[in-house]
Amino acid sequence: MGFNTETGFNTTLAQKLDAGVADTTIILAALPVTITEGIMLIGSGTNKEWVYFATTSAGNVQITGCNRGLDKDATAVNDTTTANILSHRVGDPVRLVQHSFAQNVQFKNDSDNTTTGDNTHTGIEDFDGELNIPIYADATARDAAITSPREGSAVKLTTEGVITDYLSGSWVTRAADTTANGSESVSGRWEGATVAEQGAATASGSVGPLVVQNKYLVSSSSGASDENKIGLLDSAGQFPSGFIPSQASSDVDVQVFTASGTYTKPTSPAPKTVLVVIYGGGGGGGGAEGQVNSTAKSGASGGGGSVHVEKVFRASDLGVTETVTIGAGG
Repeated sequence: MGFNTETGFNTTLAQKLDAGVADTTIILAALPVTITEGIMLIGSGTNKEWVYFATTSAGNVQITGCNRGLDKDATAVNDTTTANILSHRVGDPVRLVQHSFAQNVQFKNDSDNTTTGDNTHTGIEDFDGELNIPIYADATARDAAITSPREGSAVKLTTEGVITDYLSGSWVTRAADTTANGSESVSGRWEGATVAEQGAATASGSVGPLVVQNKYLVSSSSGASDENKIGLLDSAGQFPSGFIPSQASSDVDVQVFTASGTYTKPTSPAPKTVLVVIYGGGGGGGGAEGQVNSTAKSGASGGGGSVHVEKVFRASDLGVTETVTIGAGG
C-alpha cells in the first residue's frame, strides 16, 4: 500500500461521521506517510465524499484542517456544499491523494466526472464504468472537428461502423474488434438483400454491400409471389417449367390482305421478325375459236399458275405502318 500522486494511499475510517456536520478533524485507522496538502475520498459507490486537508504526519492518524463536502470540481479549499457532507461508518474506505488546488484539476476516481479540453494522465487509471471515445459520422466530420490529432487518439465512425486510431501521422482503421464493409476485393461485412432490393438491383444496404440470400433463390416459379427472386437453371442448363410461359397462338399476329391496305406493326407482343408471304394471281387462259361452217377449231392454252414468294424482315427495318398494294388480275 505505498503512496504516490497517482494511486494515493488507501486506509479506512476510524470514527463515525454524520451528514451535514462540518468536522475539521477526522481520525483514520492508519497513516504511515506524510502528505502536504491534499484531498481524501471517503466512502464508495454512490456514498462518496471529497474532503480537503491541510497536512498529515506519518504515524499521526488524526487529520486536522479538514473541509468536508467539497464540490467535485472545486478549485479552492472552501468550495464546499452542505448537501455533499454525507454520513459514514467506521471502516468505510478512505483514499488520500496529494493535491494542490492551484493546479485546478478534476479529482480522480469520480466515475461521474466529465472533463473537457486536454487532460494528461500518467500511470494506471482504473474505471468502474464506461469509457467513451468521440463519435463522428465519417472521416470528413472527424477531420473537421479534430484538426490537430495526437498520436494514439481514437474515434468511432458510424457510417462505416469502425474505430480509427491516429498512428504515425495518419488515421488507420483498427483491426481488432471492428470489421469494415466488404467489397469484391476486400473481406468484411455484408448484408443479405431483400426481395425488393434484388428487384431494384440495390448495391448496398444500411450495414454493407448486399448479397443474394439462398432463401430467395427458387428452382421453380409459383407465380407472382416469386417476383424479384432469382431462378436457378436445371441440370440441362434450362429454366424449369413455369419461369418462361409458353407462347400461345394469340401471341402471333397474322394480317391477311386480299386488297390494298395498310400493315400495322404490333406492339404487344413486339415482334423481332416479320414474315411476308405473297401469292400472285394465276394467268388467264387463252380464248377458243369455236366452230366455223360446221368445221371445229382448236381451243387456246390454259392460264399460268400463281407465284408464291416468302421473305423474312427484321421488325426494326419496318416502319410502324407499311402500305400493302395488291395488283390487278392478269
